[in-house]
Amino acid sequence: MVLRHVSGTNVVLAQIRNPGVPNCNRSLTQPNKTRHLDRERVLFYSLAAMRDSSGFTLIETLLVVAVIGVLAGMTAPVVSAGLDRYEVISTSQQVAGTIRSARYQAVGKNMILRVKFDFPEEGQFQIVDADDNAVGSVQYLDDDISFGDFTDLEFSTAGRLTSGVAASIVITNGDAAHDRTIAVSKNGQVELHTQSDEESEG
Repeated sequence: MVLRHVSGTNVVLAQIRNPGVPNCNRSLTQPNKTRHLDRERVLFYSLAAMRDSSGFTLIETLLVVAVIGVLAGMTAPVVSAGLDRYEVISTSQQVAGTIRSARYQAVGKNMILRVKFDFPEEGQFQIVDADDNAVGSVQYLDDDISFGDFTDLEFSTAGRLTSGVAASIVITNGDAAHDRTIAVSKNGQVELHTQSDEESEG
């Protein structure tokens, strides 16, 4: 490429040879004005490409946010119900464990023991002896969990219910579909049942 000064204008002389065609030479002359046009054209296409790959538009973003909001609204009740159900299950397992512990201690210590519910206050339960003296520490239900129908239990030194009849304790959060029933046989066996189990047995 050779630059020459002709009548105050820079002229670009470009010799282009096409090796595939013998004796084919072409000369191109372009003033600085043409080079400025080329630069503007390159800038235009660059901006167009940036605009095409710049990301989501405002409308697309709003649509995505709306969809996420709808999905969150649909799943929130399901998640909340699952957590409530888990809380009832966990509490019922805790109460059942305390009942089993009272039975084992009655046999091991050769003494009559009781499990009293809503004792010493509502929402609490405790293992006591025949005179209601504390044997185990006071245990607490969560604030939104309570005892439904229940019967205080008394175990003989043989680990059987002194009443001679089966008993049950219902753990509830106010939603009957989540209720768990702790069934204690007259022999002292402890089992957990759901509301659907009781309906199928009925």
